[in-house]
Amino acid sequence: MKKNLTISIILTFATISCLEIKEEQIKSNPRIGHLNEFNPLQQKIKSQSNTVDTCLYLDYFNQIEKARIAYFNESFEKANELYKKAFTSIPFPLGEDLKTAVEVATKNNDSEFLYSISIILAKGGIPLEYFNRFSNHNWFKEFKTSYNSYQEYYHNHFNKNVRIKLFELRKIDSTYNEKYHSWRKGEIELSLEELTSTAKHTIYSFKSYVEQFGFPSEQILGYHFGDKNISSYPISVLLIHAFQRGEYLYIDEFEKLLCEGKLTPGIIAQVSSIKGFSNGTGIEQEMKIRYQKFKSE
Repeated sequence: MKKNLTISIILTFATISCLEIKEEQIKSNPRIGHLNEFNPLQQKIKSQSNTVDTCLYLDYFNQIEKARIAYFNESFEKANELYKKAFTSIPFPLGEDLKTAVEVATKNNDSEFLYSISIILAKGGIPLEYFNRFSNHNWFKEFKTSYNSYQEYYHNHFNKNVRIKLFELRKIDSTYNEKYHSWRKGEIELSLEELTSTAKHTIYSFKSYVEQFGFPSEQILGYHFGDKNISSYPISVLLIHAFQRGEYLYIDEFEKLLCEGKLTPGIIAQVSSIKGFSNGTGIEQEMKIRYQKFKSE
């Protein structure tokens, strides 16, 4: 049964429990152990703070939300400081937040902040073509000279094949979705067994991926670059479709995934609003209801 996740609670972080995600756990995890050396902004303040991390990304998401509001209100100087505060609080800033921070730092003529952000993005796999927009900054020549070392870091710590498999998974999901909607509109014929078995295949493919590689996140995939800009991976759409098909995948882990920076409050709120017709009682029940509903229309 789906948990009652209140969107306002998620967004204000009022009732998130303190999950113990301490530095020793980060070091001992082979998937994310390298993150201690990933973020130069965090390294600068690490020696100045003895705070024990509980929910590691709690303060991060709080500061990001404040920074977005300041940016929306065109309080660019305030937004700039809030993004800096957010990025120094965790080892791995999220790509969409870095993208917005680039715009904010540019409006504030904060060249040093742009340089730090660029290093993070380059180590996370963003291609050199993205950074050509910064060629007028005095650090760009040094950055360009060092770019190969950033790419080496990316190739040594992130698995390109895992990225490829995620988009293959998205293709499986998309193909099923197109076929389902064609059936729903009466354009093709599918039996209940076909609808159910193919839906199961999409869900089980996702589960198999997570079992093999871990929950898909930028921390194991690096940053995504598409349409000549930084963009998100199709994680929310995979979860939404799973929920719509009767499987509330990983809902019991949402809080943990948020505290680890692998899901954002926005994605959790969006996915948690999806109910389907069977209220999460399983694929077979969901497809049976859908089959009866649309066959009778």
